[in-house]
Formats: sequence, C-alpha cells, structure tokens
Amino acid sequence: MIILQIIGGIVVLLIIIAFCIYLFFRFKFGKYLDIDSSINHSPLSIHINEEIFPQWLEDKSVINMITQIEGYGFHKSKSYSIPEMEDIQLLSFFKDSYTAVLYKHNVMGLWIDLFAISEDGSEITVTNMPLGSGIENRPEMKKYVMKNSSFDELIERFNTYIENVNLKSVNDDNFRFIFEEAYKKDIQWRNRNGGISYDEFLSVEKESNISFKDKHVKEAFIETKLQELRLWHSNIISQYIESNNISAEEGYEIEYQSIIVPEKTDPVSYAYYLREKGFISENVNLDKLAEHFKNEINIKTIFESLNNRLSPDLRASMAGSFTYPLNADLFLIPEREYS
Repeated sequence: MIILQIIGGIVVLLIIIAFCIYLFFRFKFGKYLDIDSSINHSPLSIHINEEIFPQWLEDKSVINMITQIEGYGFHKSKSYSIPEMEDIQLLSFFKDSYTAVLYKHNVMGLWIDLFAISEDGSEITVTNMPLGSGIENRPEMKKYVMKNSSFDELIERFNTYIENVNLKSVNDDNFRFIFEEAYKKDIQWRNRNGGISYDEFLSVEKESNISFKDKHVKEAFIETKLQELRLWHSNIISQYIESNNISAEEGYEIEYQSIIVPEKTDPVSYAYYLREKGFISENVNLDKLAEHFKNEINIKTIFESLNNRLSPDLRASMAGSFTYPLNADLFLIPEREYS
C-alpha cells in the first residue's frame, strides 16, 4: 500500500495538469473550436509506454533541464509517453528516497515535480507547473506550486520540507506499474468528491489570464461537468453490460435508456444531464429547475424528487450500485418512457 502512495503526489499533479490544459484550451479557443472533440478531459485511467529514442529529449531546453537535475545527484531513468494524453511526455529521475519527474507539453512547455513520502504516509510535492495552484488534492498530500520557479528554487524549498523527515523510497523498476495504479486511485478520489468544482474552474480561468463574462464562464463550467458526467455514465454502463453478459445490441439500447445517480456532483449540471438523457421533458423550464436545485448537495434527493413525480409505471428503476470510477447508482428508464 505504501509503495502505491509513493508516486501518488506526482500522479495527482498529472491529473491536475491534464484538467488545467483542458480548461486552458476551453477558455482560449472555446469560441472557435469543437472543444469536446479536440481536447479530452482527464481520462479515468492511463498507460505509460517507454519511448524508443525519444526526440523531445534532444531539445536544448530539455537538455539544459536534465543537466540541472542530474547536477543535484539525480539518476536519469526512462522516458515515457501516455496514449491517453498524447501531448504529454515525461522523464523520471531518482535520488535516495525521493523522485523527480520532468514533463513536456506541446503548448504548456516544461515543468518539474519533486516528490517524497514520509514514514507516516504524508506526501510532499513541490512543482513549478504552469497552472493548477487552486486545484484541491487528497488530504494526505501537501502540494506547493512555485509557478515559473527554477529547479534550484524548487530544490531549495523542497529540502526545507523534507529536512529531518524519515522518507520511503521508490525505484525505476516499479515506476510504471505504480504510476498507472496511483493515477486510478487519485482520479477515483477526485470523482468521489464530485469531480471538478466551480471554484477550481474559476481558479484556472484566473491563471490563464483570459477574462470572460460570468455568464460565459458558467456556461463553460456546465459543459465541462456534462462531459465529466458522460464519461462516468459510459464507464458505469460498460461495467454493467460486462458484469451481466449483455449482448452488444441490448447494451446499445441500455446506453440510451439509463441514468447514473452519483453521490456528488454539481446539481445544476446534473439537471442538464437529466435533460440530455431524456429524463426531463423539453417542456420543463430547465433554468428554473436548475435554480431550484442549485443548493441541494444530495444528488440522490434531486433524482428521487423528479422520479417520484412520474406515474409508478414510468419511473426509473435501480439496476445496480458502483464504486468505480465513483460511488453511483444506475437506473434504467422503462421502455415506454424511453420511446
């Protein structure tokens, strides 16, 4: 269990940066691009593939950064690509009981994470990633964002945090397995806490130095949450189909006559999700409905209040409960209601 925690701080920053890159593009290019097809949200799982003769390591700025890191006694290990995040590449380094990871993104450039974990399981991460200082992390993780800081400054600050602390260790033999598994753990923590919050969304908008009207920011937030809900929905449906040995044809029908009820998410966005899934009539004033539920933190209460208004024969029925990628119930809509 401890070994899975070791890379946790690094991995959660990867989640954060993927989220921030997504929002950066949404804020900057959302008016001109089909953002849903061009920029993916943080995936539910990742795989890192060892690169063969990676060309990005030949870039002068990368070489200079590697030289700086190695100058502090770090051992350079392997370079990896991430199929689920095609624009991100990373290079791992190890020294004594802590780890450094150099990231490269085609737009965001280079950044470094320094990470360590103490004997009691608490995590310390110092990073100069360009965005994400306002993103929440797991309670056991202490994250310090030093935007635009040099590696020398990162090391100096990092050493003050780990001084006189007994640390656990990790090596390059198990890095890939731990990295992939820890990503699942961190994305699950984020999803179980309701996914992206509006405050986090606003923090990225401010860091991007691109100003929008409140109305447009809220619209972008709802669309972002809808994409998140679609991702959760698709994953839970896949689990349901697989566990019940359902045929592909029947599974296709279930995909479009089902609803998930997560423990936590943004209530306004959830109302839009229910409309999108056909559970709320087009005749309903969605803005008023969203306003009515905006302060309701219990998503199940929202769903039940709407479901119970239907005739018993038309109510959605529970088909199962799931714990990954988040705690959620699955409901099926009767055929007559769906049609």
